[in-house]
Amino acid sequence: YQYCFPHTLRQFHVAGSGAIEEPVHVLGTSVGRDVVSKVDFKLKSEPPLPSMEITKTKGPAAAGRARRVHRILQHQLGHGSHCDETSAPRSSMIIFECPEAWADPDMQMPQITSIAETTLCQYEIVISTTLVCSHPKLIPRIPRAP
Repeated sequence: YQYCFPHTLRQFHVAGSGAIEEPVHVLGTSVGRDVVSKVDFKLKSEPPLPSMEITKTKGPAAAGRARRVHRILQHQLGHGSHCDETSAPRSSMIIFECPEAWADPDMQMPQITSIAETTLCQYEIVISTTLVCSHPKLIPRIPRAP
């Protein structure tokens, strides 16, 4: 997978030689299907500013505890490659979250923490990054002692 913030998410396979193999699927873009070059992944024009929103979500339940509610930043991408099963373009929801261990120096690099196909040709990608931790609403709450 390759996510070029803020405009395009792609899925492809890399050969042993390091070359990208066909097919390359655009799982979503904010710039429209004719603006992204499929071959070299470069933009043919400047992308528009992304529209993002902060929303609440429930994290996984810890052993013996209720699910933790936290806030995330999400960004919708559409106009992806044609999906044969639905005859519609692929789309993706990109979710940015501040990692629970956001102060840990080893957590400084953004990481894709999950990728799921929520329905046919619609994807949800969660990216853990300390870059969103500077917003006070996105810092994870410290769990209360039992």
